[in-house]
Amino acid sequence: QLTVTVRALDANKGGVSAIPVTLSIIDPTDNVRNSGVAKQITDESGNAVFILTTPATSTTLTDLINNGFKIVATTNDGKLNQEQTIAVTGADTTIGADTTSIVLFDATKTSLNVRGDQTTITLTAVDANGATLSKQAISLKVKNSALNGVKFTPNATQTDANGQITYTLAFNESQRATNYNAATFVTEDLILEANFGQSTKVYTYKLDVVDSAVPSPVGAITVSYNPTKIEDSATGVYYYQNVSVQVTDVDGKPIPNQDVVVGVNPTTYYKGNYSFVDTDTPPDNKADEYWILNQTTCTSPTIVVNSDGKKVTQLKPANGHTVQVISFIKGEGIPATDNKYTTDANGRFDLQIQYPKLYASWLVAQLTAEATVANTMINGSTSFR
Repeated sequence: QLTVTVRALDANKGGVSAIPVTLSIIDPTDNVRNSGVAKQITDESGNAVFILTTPATSTTLTDLINNGFKIVATTNDGKLNQEQTIAVTGADTTIGADTTSIVLFDATKTSLNVRGDQTTITLTAVDANGATLSKQAISLKVKNSALNGVKFTPNATQTDANGQITYTLAFNESQRATNYNAATFVTEDLILEANFGQSTKVYTYKLDVVDSAVPSPVGAITVSYNPTKIEDSATGVYYYQNVSVQVTDVDGKPIPNQDVVVGVNPTTYYKGNYSFVDTDTPPDNKADEYWILNQTTCTSPTIVVNSDGKKVTQLKPANGHTVQVISFIKGEGIPATDNKYTTDANGRFDLQIQYPKLYASWLVAQLTAEATVANTMINGSTSFR
């Protein structure tokens, strides 16, 4: 017996009640049965619970164990659906069934560009009654990662108070294996496999990978900064960082008099503390180094803001402390009037940024630059800490 809990979520990841949900079973062996009705209405918590069963004996049980079966949850008049593959084991059925499930995952983007893309997925751990489970570990695997080059970063090690854990997935063409072309990636799509706790069940999810034309290069923007030297403000409160932006055409020739819009966006902050440490071998119980300890990487929570008509994802203030602390300046005590610059005869321009020393080494920021060349938008970026 398997308990499947389907949860309808709104844009804020809250449960939505009174939503019709249909669960379909794709089982070529015809062994899996839905013991209840296939179409249910979500309860006050947004859950619809289905009980699936298999017979104790069957001539095709071996095929079911070898191949598993699929379930498809459908809602919104068939416009929204989620498919999941269920693995079947030949374990002793007299032992209590593991009814702990992983709610069908949610992704910020479900169709990914084969040339390169990024998405954030959320997995939710629930028990047989649909209640969320906090402080649970969910392992995730990207199928054919060595070929498609997809990498992911977990944003936590366990589920949060809402039973959720998020992962950021990203890839680009340069990470793909040379013998694995775009057409193959589009055909196979992106397959994810998740396993919860001690359960032997492997849950499979699929994200569509869609084709796109190979972009024709028209130019490039390079964003650089001095990695070996920074300047102090007169007050000693701020650091100044020199930045240079260069625009070239497809042949590498500089493009003069080119308008460029620059931006800065913190992407990661760190939590931790400094402490004196005994680094001698063997230890002599005397502190001789001042190290950063218990450092944790934080990339959430985030908020989408409007920046010059474009949606930009920024880090939200945490505990009343903002991380939007970096600004452009023209020099000591001279703020920049805007974020638009024009390249000189060498196809470049120089500027400065300032940020409080308190945030140095505890914040990662991305510097961006974009321009329209030959009616095509090009952009460049760099990150620094």
